[in-house]
Amino acid sequence: KIGHYLSAINKNTGLIEWEWTGRAGFLQNGTIAAHDGRVFGSITRRVTTLPYNCTVLAFSDVDNGGEKLWEYRGGAGLTTPVITDDKLIFGSSADVFITCLDPENGDVKWKFYTGGEMMENGPALYGNKVYAQCRNGWLYAIQ
Repeated sequence: KIGHYLSAINKNTGLIEWEWTGRAGFLQNGTIAAHDGRVFGSITRRVTTLPYNCTVLAFSDVDNGGEKLWEYRGGAGLTTPVITDDKLIFGSSADVFITCLDPENGDVKWKFYTGGEMMENGPALYGNKVYAQCRNGWLYAIQ
């Protein structure tokens, strides 16, 4: 399916296990990640102008039916997140920050001002740093 759906497909049968439908006018854009029994995605509105209107969502795992656990408005978009045990880190096509959320509850752990949106790429983790390339041409290393 295309559009404003987030679907969990059984890897063995190809059948949809659960599906979530986003708000009217929003698109799910494929920036999905999974970690520790949770699925993280984002939805985007107005993809023709910057900054985009984006929301990060967290769902319970497939076995538990994909219940929405929390949402964070103003982040992600055309970027993919990276996840550790206690951090969900993403750049954004919605604003000029790299943001770190607590994957358990969506609370902001930190935000780093970049001055430019992160477009169609994701941050990378190496050691104790996150690296992010932003639209303004800068590559940031954040410890």
